Amino acid sequence: MQSICLLAAGTAGAAAVDWQDLILSGGGAIGFVIMALSLFVGSLVIQQFLYLRTENLAPTAMVEDLRKLIDLRQGQRAVAICQENPCFLASVVEAGLREVDLDYEHVEKAMEEVAVEQSSKLYRRLEYINIVGTIAPMLGLLGTVWGMILAFAEFAVRPNPSVGELAPGIYHALVTTMFGLTVAIPSMFAYGLLRNRAEAVIVEASLRAQRVFSGYKRMKFKSARNAAVKVTHEVSSEDEPTVVEL
Repeated sequence: MQSICLLAAGTAGAAAVDWQDLILSGGGAIGFVIMALSLFVGSLVIQQFLYLRTENLAPTAMVEDLRKLIDLRQGQRAVAICQENPCFLASVVEAGLREVDLDYEHVEKAMEEVAVEQSSKLYRRLEYINIVGTIAPMLGLLGTVWGMILAFAEFAVRPNPSVGELAPGIYHALVTTMFGLTVAIPSMFAYGLLRNRAEAVIVEASLRAQRVFSGYKRMKFKSARNAAVKVTHEVSSEDEPTVVEL
């Protein structure tokens, strides 16, 4: 019974933590840096969750407008729309429009190159979240090590400092580690979610860009097939007299 009472008393004492004092006095300069990073990464995560949507990278209305213009051979107007509405889709389609005088393979290659470039830009934005998630616990550890150094420096001033004199320094030193982990864990979790979301959105946007050129692709393949049939008929007609003669 006595041990239970002591455990309850210890739990009550541990729970009585002044979080305001913990934040203000425990973090120190490094703690405030970590808190600043938390605000930065928090705003970036919210911004990316709102931005990484298929309708932002490849609006459905824009897909249909560009597809109709390309089917109507109004390439200049399609380029103007892409320049007026910059986005992932606009950049990819504009690159393809620059190669429409050639065959579809050149158009597809140009689109793939720009899609990779645009994807890299999106991933680079997400890397900031990964960087914060990586360095936050390291900053926390740095603050803790520095705090421990200051705490144990009491031995140089006092030959035999009591535990009560060392405890506050160690207590405050460990706060920065907690700050770092508090920032790092949600950051890495958000980075993983956003990375997967970005991959899915990029794939869908790339498919929509290819859909814009669906009519152009059919036209090119049809022209190539007709040309092949025409050449076959011409060769056959030239060979027929020879066959008859034989």
